[in-house]
Amino acid sequence: MPSSVPIDYSFQGDGILSVKTAMERDFQALKELSTYEKPLLRVWQYERPSITYGYFTPIDKLLTDEAYCHFDIAKRPTGGGILFHMGDCCFSFAVPASSSWYSESIEENYARINNWLLDRLGMGSGGEKPSQTSAREYCQANSTKYDVIYCGKKIAGCAERKTKSGFLHQCALFLEEPDWTLIERALYNGKEVVALMKEQLNFIKGDIIWQ
Repeated sequence: MPSSVPIDYSFQGDGILSVKTAMERDFQALKELSTYEKPLLRVWQYERPSITYGYFTPIDKLLTDEAYCHFDIAKRPTGGGILFHMGDCCFSFAVPASSSWYSESIEENYARINNWLLDRLGMGSGGEKPSQTSAREYCQANSTKYDVIYCGKKIAGCAERKTKSGFLHQCALFLEEPDWTLIERALYNGKEVVALMKEQLNFIKGDIIWQ
């Protein structure tokens, strides 16, 4: 199993950001990976209820008009589905190919950072993963082998994009229950998706030591 502890990385606490600014910074980090001497960990929270969606995810047939009224929305540089941000904490790791944390195996890259996060949370092994659902367009309504799982529940949603210069790993750690009614109104099949979210998710309380 990949080591969960990085040899060395830089830390950047970005505080409270708009979703547009946060994603612009990650897009820039992905472009600049070849100039990094070591991994960069960036941590932030969103100033308003927000939605991010994967680089290749079409959202027009998934989000209602109300979603655009109540949420700030931005595209991620990584893959994956729609992710609602309310009461979560987000981070990204920009890892250059020169780092010992870089692997050609996407699974190893995910495992290394997920194990690192569980260590930071003092949770050890993640345990059995919840079963996959049919709602693959919605990150919080479906779990995969790449997600952070604890006691059979998903506590963080992750996405990654790898280039020849390295990889960018994005993660949202679920701290508080979101406004389920607002999410339901933001999706055409909101009632079904929210029910799946409630089955899949767990929420982590307490402080996180990032450095």
